[in-house]
Amino acid sequence: MHAKVYVVPSLFFCFRSISSRVWLYPLCLQAFTVFNLVANLAYTRWQDASPLVVSAAQSSTATFQTSLAATDANLTSGNYTTAERVALATSFSAACGTKLLQAWTQLFGELFVRLRDGYTITANADDAACGCSVGSTGYEPSWYDRIAEDTGDHLLVPDSAAAKEGVASGTDASVKFKPKSKLALKALQ
Repeated sequence: MHAKVYVVPSLFFCFRSISSRVWLYPLCLQAFTVFNLVANLAYTRWQDASPLVVSAAQSSTATFQTSLAATDANLTSGNYTTAERVALATSFSAACGTKLLQAWTQLFGELFVRLRDGYTITANADDAACGCSVGSTGYEPSWYDRIAEDTGDHLLVPDSAAAKEGVASGTDASVKFKPKSKLALKALQ
């Protein structure tokens, strides 16, 4: 069944009345913005974001297809006038658009929390400090090589266990400040 749709889901646009004219604007945290928030975050970390994005897309598609089949069956088997069928199809389409936007808004929140600061954060109830596990994909080896070449011995970490312990505890005055990753710092707790 195919019908003309007369309504755009309310979350897709904002109507503003200015001088008795109605203007149509994409509204912040509505369709245009939410889809672009997800896309821009996912593009910068596609390797880490793709499993979540693909899963969300597959889930939304499966839900839509199931609902569409039920709605089509209802519209074709029910005793409706053409106007009633159009109204039901329009209502269904608007509701699907709203549900998709709500799912993508939730996906953005999950991506934002999980992929913040270049790390991959996942829930871990066993971690008393943050209730999470922190992982990092790190940089390409060529980037580390360039930093080592550019800085010389300035960032060199001593090999001896005593020197490493001194850096960790801050008790060895002969060892200068050495930057540590968040994972290394967390391990010191």
